[in-house]
Amino acid sequence: MTVHNPYVRRQQRGRIFYGHVDVAVRALGRSLPHNAVVHHVNGNARDNRNTNLVVLQNSSEHTALHYRQRVLLAGGDPFNQHLCVKCGAVKAPEAFYRQKDRRIGRKSICIECWRIR
Repeated sequence: MTVHNPYVRRQQRGRIFYGHVDVAVRALGRSLPHNAVVHHVNGNARDNRNTNLVVLQNSSEHTALHYRQRVLLAGGDPFNQHLCVKCGAVKAPEAFYRQKDRRIGRKSICIECWRIR
């Protein structure tokens, strides 16, 4: 089975380099920090214009950005509301159970869906 990788990449001296990372490095004029992640603003992995790229500190920040985008696309406020992964509804944080071992996040189920599961 072949997995499709939409990222533009090139190989040099046995290493793979991704085009979007190269563009970000050239735009910044220096190398990226160790854990940095380059995000495509419009979601198109082949669009490597520097105006379409954002450098994030780490993968956690990148994951949080995608979560906020999903809340926004569902019609919510990404900083004050959460998205239920089961029913897809945007709700206030109080509508979710707060688990001791993790914060409310991308795998959250609202109280209502939790009760009927």
